[in-house]
Amino acid sequence: MRKPPTETEGGSYHGKVGRGVLWSMTNSFVLRASQFAVGIITARLIAPKDFGVFAVALVVFTIIINVSEAGVGTTLIREPERTKEFAPTAVTIALVSAGVLAAIMVSTAHVTANWLGAPNAASSIMVLSLTVLLAGATATPSIQLTMQFRQKEQFLTDVASFVVANGTLVVLLLAHLGPLALAWSRVAGQVVILVMLQYLVHERYLPGFNRERARYLLRIGLPFAGANLVSYIISSVDFALIGRLSGPTRLGYYNLAFNISNWPSNVFSSAVNKVTLPILGRARHDRAELVTHLTSAASAVCACAFPVSAICAGLAHPLIEAVYGPRWTAAAPALYGLSVLGAATVISAIFIDALFALGRSYVLLTAQIISVILLIPGIYLGVRIDGISGAAWTNAIILGGVLLAMYVYAVHACGITVGWLPRVVALPLVGSAAAGVTAHLTATLVSNAALACLAGTAAALVVYVLICGLWLRKTATRLRQLYGKRVDQAAAEPDEAPDTGTDAAIGMTPA
Repeated sequence: MRKPPTETEGGSYHGKVGRGVLWSMTNSFVLRASQFAVGIITARLIAPKDFGVFAVALVVFTIIINVSEAGVGTTLIREPERTKEFAPTAVTIALVSAGVLAAIMVSTAHVTANWLGAPNAASSIMVLSLTVLLAGATATPSIQLTMQFRQKEQFLTDVASFVVANGTLVVLLLAHLGPLALAWSRVAGQVVILVMLQYLVHERYLPGFNRERARYLLRIGLPFAGANLVSYIISSVDFALIGRLSGPTRLGYYNLAFNISNWPSNVFSSAVNKVTLPILGRARHDRAELVTHLTSAASAVCACAFPVSAICAGLAHPLIEAVYGPRWTAAAPALYGLSVLGAATVISAIFIDALFALGRSYVLLTAQIISVILLIPGIYLGVRIDGISGAAWTNAIILGGVLLAMYVYAVHACGITVGWLPRVVALPLVGSAAAGVTAHLTATLVSNAALACLAGTAAALVVYVLICGLWLRKTATRLRQLYGKRVDQAAAEPDEAPDTGTDAAIGMTPA
């Protein structure tokens, strides 16, 4: 078993993680808040039906983009000391894989759009194929930032991409391009990411190929890519069936509710995940250290994400009316079940990272295949029985309950203790449930939707802090002790690479 880090090593190792999390959280909060503002503008410029048409195109894109580099980029995270050895082959595999998948998207766009019940989505699918192609070129540079905990550069990249993408979106929406405006904005943002990464990543790798290295990358990466593929099929089954059974307008409502329910995952889980995966990969040989990081990550996301999900559910109707306008209130019934799913997703992400760090990507794939088998008939029945609300609760039960339980069991089967989980989850869960009920009851006393949201949120936060305040303080202290090492300790790390020019930087790649 690997020896625990020395004091000097620990200072550098944990100090970089702490600063990385800080930058990652800043990135998530700033960009998600900005995206929230753009989402309000978008919802008021585009009809629910057009939003649903783009959601259909996004189903195809989301599945493809998350397997476009065949998992080899993520495999590099497990081998940070062998980047120079594996990177050229990884670049080649990512480019070829992305090119093939982009071509498939274009050639099958009309058939796919028709099958999903939205023929008008074909042109958006074709446009989004360009984003897949560009993503292949950014895969390895993105992973380089991730491995180096360089969230500062990630923040700069994401801000530049956000400004260009959403500026393009608003202009094209005003030009009445409808769903195509959303598609072209994704392409514009990806172009900026490519340019920024070329500037910020100092060690650039040209395509190359080595058969043995390719075999290793694919042996580890393909099961993970397969698990990703199944994962995004899972997350898209509801969209596909709602679009096919209920049409693009209902899908537009569901998509809006889904986006709101994803706020905790987008902000908290994505920020923590950007450092969790590389740090668990480094700690995989020391089970005690790995459990320490797992517990810390789970505590952080539960403390922040659970109350947000609960408040979103408690304020579903006034929240949607105040933010997006009265024509979107039909999305509210779906938000209750999807908020439960959103809270469970942040915990699932921690265990997914742990399984991958332990080299158990095939376990992920198996669990997700089982979930797909359960989800397809479940969503079908849910839509038939209770429309988008039925689909939402089916998702919450299967993905938020059954799949999460399989992840936890799989980590336990690897010899990693999970006895800490109830301790970490119980109090924030109780506090968040109480906060959600408080938000709902308070909102019913106020007729104005915006004021109801403000009053409900304030009351909910007071209740949450009263219940969880002491636990929150202890959690913050523990995280500070673990990751808040002094910067001057980090400078003493012997394996820092001064010749890259990035030893003082802290940034990461786009989500």
